[in-house]
Amino acid sequence: MRTIRKTLSALLTGILLMQQVAWAESRLPYSDASSLQKLESDEQRLWSASTDFEKAIRKGGQIYASPELETYLQGIMDKLYPEFAGLIKVHVVNSPVLNAFAIPNGHIYMHTGLLARFDNEAQLATVLAHEGAHFVYRHGYFNQQSIKGSSAFATITAVIGIPIVGLIGNILATSSIYGYSRELEAEADNMGFKRLVQAGYDPHEAHKVFEHLAREVKLSEAQEGFFYSTHPKLKDRVDNFTKLAAQESNTGVMNEAEYAAKVNRLRIEVLEQEFSFGRYKHVIALLSDENVLKRYPPTVHYYLGEAHRKRNEKDDIDIALREFDRAIELNSDFAPVYRSRGLLLMSQSKREQAASEFKRYLELVPEASDKSYVNSYLETLAKQ
Repeated sequence: MRTIRKTLSALLTGILLMQQVAWAESRLPYSDASSLQKLESDEQRLWSASTDFEKAIRKGGQIYASPELETYLQGIMDKLYPEFAGLIKVHVVNSPVLNAFAIPNGHIYMHTGLLARFDNEAQLATVLAHEGAHFVYRHGYFNQQSIKGSSAFATITAVIGIPIVGLIGNILATSSIYGYSRELEAEADNMGFKRLVQAGYDPHEAHKVFEHLAREVKLSEAQEGFFYSTHPKLKDRVDNFTKLAAQESNTGVMNEAEYAAKVNRLRIEVLEQEFSFGRYKHVIALLSDENVLKRYPPTVHYYLGEAHRKRNEKDDIDIALREFDRAIELNSDFAPVYRSRGLLLMSQSKREQAASEFKRYLELVPEASDKSYVNSYLETLAKQ
């Protein structure tokens, strides 16, 4: 009997070892483009579903239409992962939510809200390298997740603009949109950092992007449950990248001016989206940081003033006027600021000053879409 137990024990141990070896082998990352031709059938099905997801998200109209920006991002990704050049594809989602995610077939989706927050190309490359690592390590395939709760479904539908049912929901469940386990995220941090250094970017910029995002999430009390909108996960990124950077004495490129040239228009568009959602508190929290203001073109002072005007709490009107004055000082031909000043002054019964602002607005944009409204304001002021 003892002999039988020993034999069974040895057999079970052998089976477990074989399973561990098989798992370790199956967890091998993709090595290069040729390895993508050898997918198992279930992984092939996941890739096919990923293709359906790509079609659905494009059909949903949420892809940001800028071939120039997409080409710029693709060039950075190809530099980070040259052995997968053209295979890890980067797309831009038109959403102010702070997020980026990878789906199993190597398509990376960057939200405009996240792109608006980076200071330079090195910080952008940090996130692209991290998301690219999720693909190379096949995290989506090996970390089948489920999206729980109707609120999560509703949130994703609002952000991406497509119903997440069937295959679409399955792909989002395997994507990095909510992040993976701490172990897998650390694995992506390590590979991403290595690629960042190899591509010649400044490794000491890596942790800064997550510090910026964590600070903003805390200030604005962001409610989204996505990976780059979640403070604890951002703190893990800060800690990991800080430790990795401490081992690097060399610096690299940041390409701040080039990055600003690519995204300045997008930054303003994201602010306008925030206004359309009525997120004035969020805009104020973001732009009240002098370091953040430096990222934006001079017209940003108009948006900060407008957020204060629309929130209209204690001291907001005084701050709004100050920001409007600053915007005019930096760009006296920026028409929207005169309309907003006119509305503010009209609310304070300063009729002549308000009329002067409205007239200046119409001088700058004589065929403004809201021309009839502005003329009605002028008529009301004249009667008063």
